[in-house]
Amino acid sequence: MIRQRSKAKGARRRPIRPIVGKRFYSRASVNSLVRHCDVYREAANSSRGRLRLGAVYVPCALGRAGIQSQKKEGDGATPFGTFGMIGLLMRRARFAVRAPGRPVAPIRSSDGWCDDPASGAYNRRVRLPHRAGCEKLWRDDGLYDVILVLDYNLAPRRKGRGSAIFFHLARSGFEATEGCVAISASDMRRLLPRLSPSARLAIHLPGGGCARPEDRRPHPDMGRAALDGQFKIRAHAHRQAGKAIASCNGRQKRKMR
Repeated sequence: MIRQRSKAKGARRRPIRPIVGKRFYSRASVNSLVRHCDVYREAANSSRGRLRLGAVYVPCALGRAGIQSQKKEGDGATPFGTFGMIGLLMRRARFAVRAPGRPVAPIRSSDGWCDDPASGAYNRRVRLPHRAGCEKLWRDDGLYDVILVLDYNLAPRRKGRGSAIFFHLARSGFEATEGCVAISASDMRRLLPRLSPSARLAIHLPGGGCARPEDRRPHPDMGRAALDGQFKIRAHAHRQAGKAIASCNGRQKRKMR
């Protein structure tokens, strides 16, 4: 005989704690994570913008050439489109903040990012010294103490279409970047713990250019992850339609019998 434990009257039940990225979070906290961020350029300054998180706006720095739909290597423009935040790099000794469900890769002094279009490692993280032109990720100014890698020109890679497009920390005064989106360290400390692992960053063109995920048309510079998501949606719709047709045909055959 198995005895069941009697629950005390009025006792509170513990909330279910699902596993997210090998870490435990309450269901309420998972549901409250930010899943979408919007970036808009300021009208008076092309290298300054606003990052919208629901009803909250925070200032951000953009590329010195503003937001462009046809990004090229070295043009200093921030690319237009909707991109996933697929990687998190951090110098924990200088910027230790938890990130729900995101594996954190440490930044080492030998880390770099290849920006040479002629190299086979173009737009890839590499180890320095490297024979091709690279950008150092280990910086003294603190801009790369935390890096969220945007899914731009990663899969497939198009040579000369831009590299090292990150979401990172901004300089004092929000000086222009080389094409990245940057916010202050204080805003990043507040945002990172609330950022969903599936969060996407939508960078909008000035004048109403839309970059929302609801727009199903793939942008030529969107990564394979975004396109694969669209294919999965379409495949799911086809499967559901096939099941409905098969069910309908089955009912008709039974009626004929």
